[in-house]
Amino acid sequence: MKNKSTLLVLALLTFGLCQQLTSQTLNGYWSFICYSDIITGKQDCMNIKNESETVSLEFKDNGKIGKMSGHTYVNIVDGDYTISENNKIKVKNFGGTKVGELYFKYDFWHTISQSSSFKFNGDTLVILYDNDTKAMKFIQLTKKK
Repeated sequence: MKNKSTLLVLALLTFGLCQQLTSQTLNGYWSFICYSDIITGKQDCMNIKNESETVSLEFKDNGKIGKMSGHTYVNIVDGDYTISENNKIKVKNFGGTKVGELYFKYDFWHTISQSSSFKFNGDTLVILYDNDTKAMKFIQLTKKK
């Protein structure tokens, strides 16, 4: 009887850990730092002098449905997204004003809408797009400013 109880507890713990691993969230405030080509390894990173010169997004989700909001250099943006198994992400909509948007930031509008999955490399959030061959990299900010 003791062995069956131990096996049951181990099975439940394993199931719980597996559930946690497959339902990650993007929750937090993130600052965009680079575009990256996964195949070639080429990166196009921003020369950030201060946070006001970045694209920053706050993600809020329950592991399935979420909202993002934030800013580019000069504009306020927001959108909705869903998360499914294996960290697949689908941006349902992303919008805001584009007045005075710089080219580097304008590309962001297109790439964030193509998001296909995400992963974490240490304290870096990597959102993949273009059939997971390209990425947008973000660093987490401690709090929204």
